[in-house]
Amino acid sequence: MQPAVVADAERNTATAADEGSADAGSKEDADDAKDDEEKEKSEAKKKAEKDAKRAKLTRDLAIAKVKIAQAEMALDHQHADDEETLRKTAADRDVAAAKLEDFEKRSMPVRLDKARLALQRADDGVRQSREELEQLEMMYAESELGDKTREIVIIRAKRRLERAEWNLRIQQAEMNNLEKNTIPLEHHDLQLKYEAAAAAHTGKSRSAKSSQFGKTLAIMSAESEVVRLETELANMDLE
Repeated sequence: MQPAVVADAERNTATAADEGSADAGSKEDADDAKDDEEKEKSEAKKKAEKDAKRAKLTRDLAIAKVKIAQAEMALDHQHADDEETLRKTAADRDVAAAKLEDFEKRSMPVRLDKARLALQRADDGVRQSREELEQLEMMYAESELGDKTREIVIIRAKRRLERAEWNLRIQQAEMNNLEKNTIPLEHHDLQLKYEAAAAAHTGKSRSAKSSQFGKTLAIMSAESEVVRLETELANMDLE
């Protein structure tokens, strides 16, 4: 082969090699640029996601703190309402207890004593009327007054005795009814009212404790949520 031909061939081969190397370099640069672009996009996406997450956590943290304030306010209101309710139920209980005590120690004994006194007076009235009748009968038996006068006086005395005996029967019936029915029923009614008022106060006390416990748990839950969100935000700063 001629030397000139060989030289041309070598130059052509070198040129082709150089061109191939240049093409490979250009492709590699393009790939690197594409990778850098994709990496930038990925990092930008991650940053945007992180910023969005941070914004959401910050917003949730603010809401959780508001919930704490609301729960604390609800507990304060519950305390105030419970105190007012318990004051009222305690007053109702104390009034019922005072009425029961007054009935047992004063009203009931006085009413029974009055009834016994009225019964005794009625019995005394019968005795007196009977004695008067007996005296009149003895007196007119020895008197020279006419039969008509004696009859009128004796009839009047017998009438007074009958009315006295009638009054005695009424007083005895009233006494029996007072002792066996009226007083026991009134006493039982006052006892029931006291027991109901005491039970109402006890029930309200239990209900108040339960309500306050529930609202205290709500505060603790909101505080726990605040701690969780603050911890998550702090961990994001460390990433």
